[in-house]
Amino acid sequence: MGNRKALRLRSDEGIGVMSERPDGDDEAGPDRRAAALIGIVVILVLAILAVVLVRSLSRESKLEDCLMAGRTNCAPVEVPRSQ
Repeated sequence: MGNRKALRLRSDEGIGVMSERPDGDDEAGPDRRAAALIGIVVILVLAILAVVLVRSLSRESKLEDCLMAGRTNCAPVEVPRSQ
């Protein structure tokens, strides 16, 4: 029974040590936030570019499929509005 108590105290001590912050970590707070924000912006820009690229490739794929089927009127024709 004395062994269990000693193990419990050691695990409690380990938790206390793990939750302590190293010295100088408070100064890195704003730098971390700025780096995190820059990372989020980069990821968002890459996601938007990926969506644009996928849409463009999809459009081109549909046009090529139409042309490979032997059709001649595959490209949409824009007719100007008459006023």
